[in-house]
Amino acid sequence: MNRLSNSSKYTFYALVLIVLVISVLGCLSNQSRPSDVVSDFEYVLYDETNTSIKLSDSYGVPIILNFWAGLCPPCRAEMPDFQEFYDSYGHEIVVIGIDIGKYTGLGSKADALKLVDELGITYTIGGVEDDSVIELYSVYGLPHTLFIDGDQNLVRAWSGVINLSKLEDIGLGMLESSQ
Repeated sequence: MNRLSNSSKYTFYALVLIVLVISVLGCLSNQSRPSDVVSDFEYVLYDETNTSIKLSDSYGVPIILNFWAGLCPPCRAEMPDFQEFYDSYGHEIVVIGIDIGKYTGLGSKADALKLVDELGITYTIGGVEDDSVIELYSVYGLPHTLFIDGDQNLVRAWSGVINLSKLEDIGLGMLESSQ
């Protein structure tokens, strides 16, 4: 009978503990956290201008901030719902998609642009120049969406695919709270 060495046992238990912690964090990330104030960061627009923008340029109105990647199937699945939400409410709520594919192994800027073009996405799309935003916003998986009120407070974090109904529920809730 094959027995594990003590170091193998510790490694096994450490891996089990890591999986449990990640599972708990995933469950908690879809909870409201109204006391968190978001931090500013800079991103570059994925358009012909390649303009650098700061998240703080959008403060004052509710923001839906979505982290995604060009080769991420769940990201692809939810983007049409973000577009539909933007088409209906983009004049009241800022919708921003931040591509972090090059830091996750899920695509390049070219992959992201191809997906945006293929899906006809017109809401604000950009990318970051370094991976610090991943830790700053606790992006442990993709897609990852943050709902930020007009006062720069994190209202809700959502890990995984989100649909139009939930976007409307949380997004319009932020609008009602701000009035």
